[in-house]
Amino acid sequence: MPEEEFAVKIILTEEITPLGAMGAVVDVARGYARNYLIPQGKAMEATPGNLAKVELAKGKYLQTQATEREKAQAQVAHLEGASVTIAQRVAEDERLYGS
Repeated sequence: MPEEEFAVKIILTEEITPLGAMGAVVDVARGYARNYLIPQGKAMEATPGNLAKVELAKGKYLQTQATEREKAQAQVAHLEGASVTIAQRVAEDERLYGS
């Protein structure tokens, strides 16, 4: 029997090193998908509905990442010009106590 008959398309729900990154559509053996990946929650069947869900989730994730990046860049710009002064007691010879 040809090997293609035993393969099934799945969508990875987390990164699995030999297979690919989260959201990737890959072909794996039917038994591997049915007995391990899907029950463990590491993958789901690549149905049109699931593919649409993954694309929607990807879009939301990318939008969230862009928003977080903008917030972080705004904080960097705010902190770049700031200076910090720390008051500390010193001895007469200008050495810090406890140093």
